[in-house]
Amino acid sequence: MIRTLLKQLLCPLDSIPRELEKVYDDCSSSLKNPDKGFLTSQLISVAEKYPTVFIMFDALDECSKETFEDVITLIHRLKNSGIKVFCTFRPIFTDFGDRLSVLDIHTIIAHEEDVRNYLSIQLSKKGRYNKNLTQKIIDRLAQGAEGK
Repeated sequence: MIRTLLKQLLCPLDSIPRELEKVYDDCSSSLKNPDKGFLTSQLISVAEKYPTVFIMFDALDECSKETFEDVITLIHRLKNSGIKVFCTFRPIFTDFGDRLSVLDIHTIIAHEEDVRNYLSIQLSKKGRYNKNLTQKIIDRLAQGAEGK
């Protein structure tokens, strides 16, 4: 993930930092991965070349416990460096906001009409369902998704 973010920030630039290029060459020749801490430092360093950087992390609730701890640490480092971070997660765990040191949490809830429209479009794309059954499927799924 850090490499992908770093690559996105490097692509518009005219040059790659020498230190990063050297580590890339060393790791390529020895078939090993660069250190996470080094990549994070490079990400923050490259981000300083931009007036503002926004990074979005989607679906944090889908991280494993081990990965989540790493992501929390990364988010804190990014925020402390001035990078703007936006995260999405389902409120399964109530301490996400506290762990992320977030002041504002905005709750987004699916409206039944939106769920019905989405299901209708998706089921019509499949085209394999009986029209009478389609409405029953939509009704059952929309009721089950209420408020989620």
